[in-house]
Order: sequence, then C-alpha cells, then structure tokens
Amino acid sequence: MGIPSAVLASFAIAQCICGRAPLATPGDPCDPEEYPDPCALGDPNMECMGNGRCECMDGYADDAGGCKVEVGGDCFETECVSNADCIGIYPPFCECQEGFIEDVSTGLCKTPVEGECTVAEECVSHAACIDSECVCNRGFQDYGNGLCEVMTFDWPWQYTFPPFFTIQPNAATREKQLDAWRHLVLDYCRHQKIYLLDVNEALSSPLFQNRELNRKLGFEGVSVVLDGLQKTGNIEWIDKQKRRCYVYWKTPEEWGKLIYKWVQDKGLTNSVCTLFELAQGDDTAGEEFHGLHNDVLIKALKTLEARRQAEIIAEEGVKFF
Repeated sequence: MGIPSAVLASFAIAQCICGRAPLATPGDPCDPEEYPDPCALGDPNMECMGNGRCECMDGYADDAGGCKVEVGGDCFETECVSNADCIGIYPPFCECQEGFIEDVSTGLCKTPVEGECTVAEECVSHAACIDSECVCNRGFQDYGNGLCEVMTFDWPWQYTFPPFFTIQPNAATREKQLDAWRHLVLDYCRHQKIYLLDVNEALSSPLFQNRELNRKLGFEGVSVVLDGLQKTGNIEWIDKQKRRCYVYWKTPEEWGKLIYKWVQDKGLTNSVCTLFELAQGDDTAGEEFHGLHNDVLIKALKTLEARRQAEIIAEEGVKFF
C-alpha cells in the first residue's frame, strides 16, 4: 500500500521549509508565482505582494520582524504589536499602553514627541532621540498630537546659523539680525495661522528653538525681537506682563480691506453676516481671512466701522454698507 499523495505533498513542503533558512520576514524578496507562498511560511499573516516583497497583511504591522495586530485591530487569536494591550471582549482590540501613542504610518505604539527615549527607534516616525527625548526631525513638526508631521515651512538660511540665536552686540549686525527675526516671526505665524502668541509656549517652539543645532533664543532675546515687532505695529500686547500678544502679519486695517473686498465681490453690501460665518463659514473657505481669530476679526471690522463701511452688532454679527 503506497503513501497517500497528500502525505507526500506535506512531506515535500516540510522538506522545503527545513531547507529554507531562515524563514522569510517582512521586506524580504519573494516570487509572487511561487507556491506555497514563501512569505506565509515565515508568518501566516504575511504574503508575497506584486512588488516582489513580503509584506504584512492588512490589519497587521511589521513588529520586530513579525506581523502582529496593529492598533485598533481584532486581537482574538493574534498577539498585539509591542507596547499595546489586548482589551475588551466582543471583539477584543489592541490599544497602546499609557505613555505610548499610535504611530499612524506604521500601526505601532511608539513614544510621542517630548517623551523619554534611549534610541530613535522608540520614537514615532520622523523623530530622533536627542538628550533622551523624542524630537521631530528637520522638516517635521508636532502639531499637538505627539506625532511628527510634514512641515512645509521654508526656514531662512539664518535659522541654521548658530549666532542667529544670540542677540549681536554690534549695532549694524544687530539691526540686520532683528530684521531677519521680524520676517521669520511673521512668516512663521502666517504659515501656522498663529494670531495670538503665548511667549512661554513660543520659547520652546521651533520658532525660537532649533534643536538640531541645540540653540535657542532666550527670554531676553525673544523680548528684544517682540519689542521690535511692537514698534513696527506687527504685534500688540494683550497684558501688561507681556506674556501674550496679537500677531499682525496683516494689520487690522489690511484685514478689514480684505474682508470688505470679499463683501463687494459677493454682492453682500447692505447685508448682515455673523462673525462665525466670516471666520468659519463655508462661503469664506479658501479666503485668507478664513480662520481669523475672533479678537483680530473684531479689530478688523472696527476699522471698517471707522470708515462707515460696516456696523458691528453686539460683537456677534456685522452689517456691511
């Protein structure tokens, strides 16, 4: 009596597996036409893709050379990625442990920006471990969610020049330096749509601190820069302690003219608009003043009132003339 063909096939596969050393891991080259799938032999949650590489299936992430359930995935039968726990019952799912966040580009649980680290691999994507802290690489920025996202802001050449972060004693050099800082602050705030600047928060932001150079403009230097911006009418202090200020890359008068031009173009003279409609409404989406801080918006509308082109109604609406 002969050996069943199914047994022979299993034996043949077993021989192939024994002869394949080591088994495939994510990223290894493979032949999509090969059977059985060489990637699946290495990990049942991995397959050979059309690009000729072994990749984790949807819902799984490459974690230390194996495919594990990514954050939010069903972990009923498969282990979660590192730094995640399988919680819940129907169905159970993977959730990052305290102190870690989902790195959306990898599906892994990583240390967020400003979290403690020993090596860069512990941090979210596009971050380095500097002085035991996760810091976004140049060209990326944390927008408040602990991740490093692409930053398209074009830093001036001075930003990579260490002396730029020390107020220079020579009068002529100092004047050029402060002018460069003035343009940088206004360009940065315009790009980030910062209408109200908190000095304490700004001190640790990329605006005044270049972590790659390990250089920052100190409190006294920032005060000198902001005082210069006040003299040119580009900032207005909110409190006597000079902790918070409005930033005017466009003055209230310029904002007012921009808004009134839109009103005329839309045929809205002799009409009433709410402040919300002006700053957040769908009709102004795409306009430069869309998203304008409410305080700055009111200041802009008051310049139109002074020219008898508008009347503010209880600081909630405005009628244009």
